[in-house]
Amino acid sequence: MFDPTVLPLLCCPSDGAPLNLQNDALTCTQCATVYPIRDGYAELLPRAAYEHTTLYAEAEGAQILDYRDFGRPLLSAQVKNNLLNDFLQFESSDAVLDLGCGNGKFAYWNKDKVQTALAADLAPWFADRARREVNLLRADLRALPVRAATLDKVFSIDVLEHLTRQDIARVLQETRRVLKPRGKFFVFSNTREKQTLAPFMKPQQAVTRWLTRRGAVDFTRDDWRKSDHIKALETYAELRATFEENGFAVKRVAFWNGLFQGWIENVFMKVGENYLSGQARGKNKLERQVNARSDVRATLQTTRGRRLLLPLEIASKIMQLDLILFGGLRAGPYFLLVEKNA
Repeated sequence: MFDPTVLPLLCCPSDGAPLNLQNDALTCTQCATVYPIRDGYAELLPRAAYEHTTLYAEAEGAQILDYRDFGRPLLSAQVKNNLLNDFLQFESSDAVLDLGCGNGKFAYWNKDKVQTALAADLAPWFADRARREVNLLRADLRALPVRAATLDKVFSIDVLEHLTRQDIARVLQETRRVLKPRGKFFVFSNTREKQTLAPFMKPQQAVTRWLTRRGAVDFTRDDWRKSDHIKALETYAELRATFEENGFAVKRVAFWNGLFQGWIENVFMKVGENYLSGQARGKNKLERQVNARSDVRATLQTTRGRRLLLPLEIASKIMQLDLILFGGLRAGPYFLLVEKNA
């Protein structure tokens, strides 16, 4: 959707000038560029393209990402959403941006907690519910179509690992620009550092390799997602220094040593997913996987399916123990809260 009340927050991504809304399009008051509103989102890409991009924006991503629908936050998504809420402490007066929103699920899950929720991504693979109920922007994170000092909070989940060091600096500068003084920025991403508990994860990794060789689990989609990873910031020290150099003060950090998460998502859930995809309709394995996930989401909405939510909720809570017990131990995956310096 596009709610006209968000117009005062937006600007031309190329020159920063205000925008006018007319005939289902936004027009820059300075350069006269017309930005169409289509399929539930505003097309606000800058005129000049940047050198580096992401394979998520390519047509192949639309099929592999299975983006058209999502359920309630469970497993990793629940852990991330819990930390997002714990770190940012949303308020009803907040204007918030989901930076690199993917299909828009995190913005959708939290839209009713704030006054204004914007969600921006370079790729237009937005879920149907997000298109109907979230203010979606197709935008380049390095040239945000948002006016300076208008947002209270920004969050970014699974984004920075895809960017070069130069682009990370650009994104941080843009985020600092759009935040109000002392505005908050929450990030989930990962560096190249090994988990402190890596030796204790080796049994799970050995089981995963054995199951993969036997065809009992399939990581094709996961491998495709990770093939775009750059992880330009190799250590937490580099990460912290980069944020500080770009005008942010680190307020809080927690690391995700995925001891329980590895067993639940990489073994038990993958075995179940592989079994369900074998029963699903479809011409190829990827199509069957997508259909199996869709069938599961539909089943969970039924009375019988809601009974299945209990074990998934329990598994999600067990995964949260990774943060409660081991969140202070250095690891590659991290949750970070920073504040814009005055």
